[in-house]
Amino acid sequence: MKRSDRRGQLRLLALGIGGLAALFLLAASPAPDQHPRAAPRPWDGQQGSLRPDYSAIDLAGQEVELSAYAGRPLLVNLWATWCLPCRQEIPHLARLASEHQELVVVGVSVDKKRAEGQVRKLVEQLELAYPVLLDPGSRAMGAFGARALPANFLFDRHGRLVWKRMGPILERDPGFEGALRHVLEDETAPS
Repeated sequence: MKRSDRRGQLRLLALGIGGLAALFLLAASPAPDQHPRAAPRPWDGQQGSLRPDYSAIDLAGQEVELSAYAGRPLLVNLWATWCLPCRQEIPHLARLASEHQELVVVGVSVDKKRAEGQVRKLVEQLELAYPVLLDPGSRAMGAFGARALPANFLFDRHGRLVWKRMGPILERDPGFEGALRHVLEDETAPS
């Protein structure tokens, strides 16, 4: 076979492979009207960052979005029934919710679905008056960047993070009390 014939065959083969690759890429990409939405950016958890978009089901089976509490100071507490520091912290959170009516305390149980009865029993025993959400898939851990339980996040009326702790809120904690005083005294309306 002549050298020029061989080059021609190689060119044809390369063109064929290139054409097949282009067809594969076209078939694999979404149609123009079906482009996937950009994934939301992960919450950075830095002071001043806006509250993450998060929702879960409450004990009555209703979906609750944290955005429903816009315009009010919000304390989000991630916990589980098996977490002893979490259970020890809950009465303090209940007192905070009772003493500061303008503060919304939301507990998010990251217990598995099979422990829902234990969650309900604990809420009933402690007569918790603040909302408790069920998150058996532990989505809150990722949404809030929590690495441990309990995890606490205090947001101002504008939805900005003011204070956080991976661990329990201790009574008379000066850092928390100062942050709480700040969010309660700031009466500026959210923009």
